[in-house]
Amino acid sequence: MSIHGAKMLLSLEECKLKVTVSLDNLYGVAKVAVSHVREYEWGWLFSYNSIEQIQGNEDAGLMGNAPIIVNKLTGEMAVTGTCGPIKDFIEDYEDHMRETEGFSLEEKSEAWRKKPKKARWF
Repeated sequence: MSIHGAKMLLSLEECKLKVTVSLDNLYGVAKVAVSHVREYEWGWLFSYNSIEQIQGNEDAGLMGNAPIIVNKLTGEMAVTGTCGPIKDFIEDYEDHMRETEGFSLEEKSEAWRKKPKKARWF
């Protein structure tokens, strides 16, 4: 986002809303919620689970619920993965940011589609 050429940072609340809307579209409204947020220089990593599991029902936990990255500078969202340490997915994302610095979101997406990766972007 920009106003007269100046970059505008997305707030934690704006990024969390992006994740919530995406999760509602995927799982249904009020079925899942953000359970943990980790902050990085470039944005946040959101973990999520079923509302039942968050409220204490361990049997109601989701499977395959990979944490979601939201970049506060671009609004870009990335699903990480569940088959490896989260640090590997974070490093992969940080490499992607360096390699595509100065690209438009469309150019970043195209470059990402052509590159082998651990994380998925949407």
